[in-house]
Parts: sequence; C-alpha cells; structure tokens
Amino acid sequence: MDEEEDYSCDLTEEELFELTESLLDNDENNCAKYFRYNFQERRCGTDDVCDEPLFSDVEAELFEVPTVKTLMALHDNYEPCVSEEEDVTREEIQEERDFIDSVVDTKVMELTMNFLCSKGLISEDTNSFKRLLHRM
Repeated sequence: MDEEEDYSCDLTEEELFELTESLLDNDENNCAKYFRYNFQERRCGTDDVCDEPLFSDVEAELFEVPTVKTLMALHDNYEPCVSEEEDVTREEIQEERDFIDSVVDTKVMELTMNFLCSKGLISEDTNSFKRLLHRM
C-alpha cells in the first residue's frame, strides 16, 4: 500500500458483527464439509505429540473448489528460505491473478467489497480492488 493511502474509517462493533455474520452466512466456498478435523493434544514446545494428522478423510472434491484449486497452484511458487531470492515467472504471476480472480468471484468478497465501498475505503472498480489485493 502507498504511504499516503488512508485505510481508516469509523466502524462500530455492531457493524463489524453484522459484516462477519453476513460473511459466514454467505460463504458458499466453506470447505469444512470436505474433510475431518482431528483435534488432539497441543504440541509440546516444537514437538508434535499428536498421533493423527490434523486433517483426515479429505474428499477429492475439495481440490475442485475454484478458490482451493487456484490456491494449490501457488504452493510451489515461493522459496521457503527467506534469504534466497525468488525468480518469479510469468506463469506464477498468472497463477496469482487466477487466485485473486477466483477469490473476488465469491459472494463473501462481493459483500466485503460492498462494505469497503460503503465506508469509502475503496472505489467500486473491481479491477482496482484486485490490484489492491495483489499488492497486499
């Protein structure tokens, strides 16, 4: 974000509550139905003391959800070691755009964008919103 951009606004606790409830109610991409959580013990220090993986019974349909599918394509784009310089290809840039497109094309992001517009934080231009998300 540019330093001169001001992303502050007046927001009541009630408005925030209404927004978050609306986002939850309209999350058609909620993926929880495609797998099982295995809540077990907390870890001890850096040691994983759980016998089972965190997720199990993962259904293949999960990987066809547009936002999940485009997110998975991003996983090999980044160097895990922060001291190594990344070589960003055109294909990786396109994968980032595809992910943002799939996210913005959800009811949750439509509601989010409308809320941010109503607060005067962003314009109503979807492409401008996508550029902001990409910068972030």
